[in-house]
Amino acid sequence: MTEYEIEEETVKKGRLVQAKVIDKKFIEGDPGNPLMGDTGSPEKHLITLYVHEKMRIIDVKSDVFNQIDVGNEIKAYEYKERITIEQEKRKSGWD
Repeated sequence: MTEYEIEEETVKKGRLVQAKVIDKKFIEGDPGNPLMGDTGSPEKHLITLYVHEKMRIIDVKSDVFNQIDVGNEIKAYEYKERITIEQEKRKSGWD
């Protein structure tokens, strides 16, 4: 297996990385108008992460959003097309 193939396989399975929070944005939900068939849109808690010279925006749970500040470095899982973070609090606290 070549180094490139190993890297591709790692990113496919998810790789643990350090990500820097560079922005946070709360977007209020819209209840819509059910009588008109408009279901509205849910509220969003967005954070922008900087990882490997790329910016990625992800939607997180409200409690996670409130615990994270701009400038924090957090652990994230990088995949080929997306990035995720651990959103459940562990017994030892946030890693």
